[in-house]
Amino acid sequence: MNKIVKSVIVVMCACLLIFPAVGNAIEFFGANPVGTPSVLYYARDGVIVGLVSGVSVGYLQNQNDAKMMADGAIIGTLLGMAGGIVLGVIDVDNGKKGIGAIILRDMNLGGGIGIIAGTLIGGLDVINNNKWESVGKDAATGYLAGVVLGLGIAVYEGPIIAQRYGSLDVKPVFIADSRNTLCPGLGFSKNF
Repeated sequence: MNKIVKSVIVVMCACLLIFPAVGNAIEFFGANPVGTPSVLYYARDGVIVGLVSGVSVGYLQNQNDAKMMADGAIIGTLLGMAGGIVLGVIDVDNGKKGIGAIILRDMNLGGGIGIIAGTLIGGLDVINNNKWESVGKDAATGYLAGVVLGLGIAVYEGPIIAQRYGSLDVKPVFIADSRNTLCPGLGFSKNF
């Protein structure tokens, strides 16, 4: 792993450790999104995250293979749309925007910040070493890191904000697979 990727991982971990110490999540992150949910808006937001994530993964695998990037774009778009629809259905079931809107919002914002940071880091490599291929790789890596960071922040802040507004509770969980190996995931619960 190169130094830039390690630095991004360290910064992301530090941010995730600092956020719980901040205090009141509603004051820090903002209030729950307002309005009535539409599954189509959630699907659109999921498509955006999935499309750019898929292209980024395809680019990182082989930046000279357009078919790999196109395959990544198609698979990412379909997965993002499906994820957005699932999150939209969860929020529609609650009758208001909630955890789904927070997850998609933070993933989109994190990806945007990540692509900017990655492009700037790649630009430094161009200035210092004249390696133009670093711009694309670092932008793609930054976007994916930002999406993961956004998801991590949403998993932390979402339940705190949604709980204050009586919405769905989402927590990180570990589930044993068929070989008794622990696998990370998200657990959903709601009081009826």
